[in-house]
Amino acid sequence: MARVSVPSKLEQPAGARNGTDPSRNGAPAANGHDPYSDDAMTAAANELDLASAEEVLAYAVERFHPRLTLACSFQKEESVLVHMLTQIEPAARVFVIDTGVLFPETLETWRQFEQQFGIKVEVFDAVSPGEPWTAEHCCSMAKVRALEEALQGVEAWITGVRREHATTRAEARKLERDTRRGIWKLNPLAD
Repeated sequence: MARVSVPSKLEQPAGARNGTDPSRNGAPAANGHDPYSDDAMTAAANELDLASAEEVLAYAVERFHPRLTLACSFQKEESVLVHMLTQIEPAARVFVIDTGVLFPETLETWRQFEQQFGIKVEVFDAVSPGEPWTAEHCCSMAKVRALEEALQGVEAWITGVRREHATTRAEARKLERDTRRGIWKLNPLAD
């Protein structure tokens, strides 16, 4: 299995979390530096904007795993991300929002993902009983609720967002704060 390095400026002491030093039994780091302060995370975001997708994923795993998950819709972006992520962390979490109207080809791709990458994709239900799945119901409250459920208990999530997808994504960063949910969002393929 290939190992990808975290950009050197982003490396943290093994086990360091929330500005504590594991060798000091959870006491604040001796240098007083909190590697997860807003300033430190802004610096990390700036460096990650110059990093490869693999380096972004390596950082994500080092910083957030096991409270990290990847949103998957079985498109080409997620194919690449799942492959890279499972090379770095075979126990990575991956989820799908099941709308109840996935195409047979999507279901087959899903099955192949699980077999090829040795993962079990977590399923979050967004079926809207009694409502036909139409363009108007594309992003219904059921889908939003399913996403909120999928992100419960995580510190960060990974998406296949690319800046070229839409004008609303043109400013996407490789690491950004998901202020709505109070967690971090990683877009390794943004550029």
